[in-house]
Amino acid sequence: MTLHRTVFPRIAVRRRGFVAASLALIGGLVSSAPCGATESGVGAPPVEDFSLSSVAGERVRLGTSDDSVAATLLFFGWGDCEVSGKYAARLGQLEREYREDGLRVLAVFPGMADSATVARQAAEFELEFPVLHDPTLVVTERLGVERMGEVILLDDQRNVLYRGAIDDQYQRDEQKSFADEEWLLEALESYVMDGEAPEVFRTEAPGLLIHAEEQGLRDITYYEHVAPILRQQCVECHRPGQIGPMTFLEYEEVRGWAPMVGEVVLQNRMPPWHASPDYGEFKNARHLTETEKELLVRWAEQGAPEGDPRHKQPTPVFEDQGWTIGKPDMVLQLPEVQSVPAEGTVPYRHIVVDPGLTEDRWVKSVEIRPSNPAVTHHVLVLLIPPESNGQAVRRDRDFFLGSGHFAVNVPGSRPLIFPDGYGQLLRAGTKFLFQLHYTPNGVAALDQTQMAMCWATSEVKHRVKSRAVINTAIDIPPHAASTSFDAVHEFDGPIQILALFPHMHSRGKAFRVEVLKPREKAILLDVPAYDFNWQHTYEYENPPILDQGDTLYLTATYDNSAANPSNPDPSQRVRWGDQTWEEMLVGYVTYIETDPSMP
Repeated sequence: MTLHRTVFPRIAVRRRGFVAASLALIGGLVSSAPCGATESGVGAPPVEDFSLSSVAGERVRLGTSDDSVAATLLFFGWGDCEVSGKYAARLGQLEREYREDGLRVLAVFPGMADSATVARQAAEFELEFPVLHDPTLVVTERLGVERMGEVILLDDQRNVLYRGAIDDQYQRDEQKSFADEEWLLEALESYVMDGEAPEVFRTEAPGLLIHAEEQGLRDITYYEHVAPILRQQCVECHRPGQIGPMTFLEYEEVRGWAPMVGEVVLQNRMPPWHASPDYGEFKNARHLTETEKELLVRWAEQGAPEGDPRHKQPTPVFEDQGWTIGKPDMVLQLPEVQSVPAEGTVPYRHIVVDPGLTEDRWVKSVEIRPSNPAVTHHVLVLLIPPESNGQAVRRDRDFFLGSGHFAVNVPGSRPLIFPDGYGQLLRAGTKFLFQLHYTPNGVAALDQTQMAMCWATSEVKHRVKSRAVINTAIDIPPHAASTSFDAVHEFDGPIQILALFPHMHSRGKAFRVEVLKPREKAILLDVPAYDFNWQHTYEYENPPILDQGDTLYLTATYDNSAANPSNPDPSQRVRWGDQTWEEMLVGYVTYIETDPSMP
């Protein structure tokens, strides 16, 4: 099938965001209008971000940090709707034709058909873009979509440019040989070519009504709906030996926690993840799709029914022996058990551990695990190079806060696992310096922290390095609700950032990382609600590059007011210090140098 395009030429240029005045005129969603009517949507907000599972098993967000995306087209349809099915091939051709011009297409299948059925249908249409499944219609209802075959065209800020029918060729009661009105193409042309709002903003979709019985209000059960979500998203932490305070491996273990599960999911407290989705895409992001959230909440509201045991899957078996990175090639532990008193302040302890390396090793993954996390605030492991004296490096400030950094364990952190071809170098004769920070909790305790490593099994082409960007001159006034300080660093040559790890203490409020280039500034990471109890390493899906002369700029904001529930004492002036009632401003950067001549 060929697209009938007699009026509008092919898009040749892409204009992102067009003018501010146009943005104000075309935002948001409006109520249904008669076919061909024009409405402006004045004052409506941009479409809220969402995520759904694709039929390929991937989690797909509406929002994207891909600068090549100029517009996003959402299409709702298929199933038993013959009219929307007729547009499938046309939609596929449209996506292929406009892909280079920055058009991103997402199809959404609303209804309770299983994903395998949806996947077969998408394969029949030979579509090359993601097909998302919205079984409970949580996104379909949020966007006000009532009929199959509706498209919603968004600009790069998620403002609505057009919604309704693709064209007027296929209707519920009639079919033309070709279209007389091509509303979607006109909207694309107006936006991309002229930077103007399309003449027609709203038409009526041609497909079947999405009936109430399709809204997924049937019983949600543990075995059929809930267990697959928990096992994919939650048991990483909620199983024996991990950080989760309860286990979620069996129905009997989960049932009593169902109301709490629904609450923390509804409030976006779980799974824990604190980076703003507007800046950067992170491959280790913890999140649930909108459908997964809806299923968990409805299951709790329905009394946590167990369901048919025939749908029960075998209990997961974990072969990691307690290690998230898998079976380690080397496990080190502190040579002596550490005693932690019941009360008082415990100064940092520094313990040298010799791994006995007789040859160079490339490390693919590393994980630190305290034996008693209840009293272990953090463990920082640094490299003592073969030519250095262990006693000397203990007094080297740059070594601790920069070049010596190897690995860290803090509340809520996960190990950093590098892709194939990447690794950290351990030279023969290297030793480790463990910096241990213990915090008494009222009961005398013991700890013997371990560190596990896996060696790279393929050729390492990129040497991974880490360093800390800091500011020790922070000075937070008493009762101040919002005080910010910055830290800057310029690398010696071009680098590619693999991961960022912000670190503050209990007064930490927000953290932002930007790159300052000669003519522009870009946000690399934004953590608008920092949580001391969940300190993440943010691993990039598409690692950003810093050129020679670029500056990494960190901004940390602190809340020393009584409104901060974690604040130990708002009446105190707070400066840099090791203990949790003091503060820090640290941004750990994991990177590779992209200039082959650099050491």
